Amino acid sequence: MSHDSFRVRQGRIRSSCLSPNQFAVSTEEAEAFAANVLPIIEASGYPLVTFDLVRKQQTNVAMPDAEHAPMGQLIKMRTYPALDNHCCAAPNADTLYAEVWLDVSEEPWIFSIPDMADRYYNMPMLDGYSEVFFVA
Repeated sequence: MSHDSFRVRQGRIRSSCLSPNQFAVSTEEAEAFAANVLPIIEASGYPLVTFDLVRKQQTNVAMPDAEHAPMGQLIKMRTYPALDNHCCAAPNADTLYAEVWLDVSEEPWIFSIPDMADRYYNMPMLDGYSEVFFVA
């Protein structure tokens, strides 16, 4: 389905009172939509929706526990992830995690990392697409 035919279809929908049959699309139109439009929607919006669902699930608590904490409070996961833990894409079985969800819409957050001596640590910062934009 070309952009022009979509515009015509949109204009017709907006300009008249339609019966349900006027919304019907052919198999070819549905396949074209799935092939051309859905990948764009998935690539641009879907990651933000799922990222926000995870944020809501992890921060919708009054007090912190092992896997949840209110916005701006550190989630300290003090045990190794269980084998059936699907909280993130691929948790390492030998890594202890800590994370925080920060709202930076009104002001920045400043944090510092104490002297870690010879211990290894990794402090990645991710955007809404789960892309790492900085590692401290």
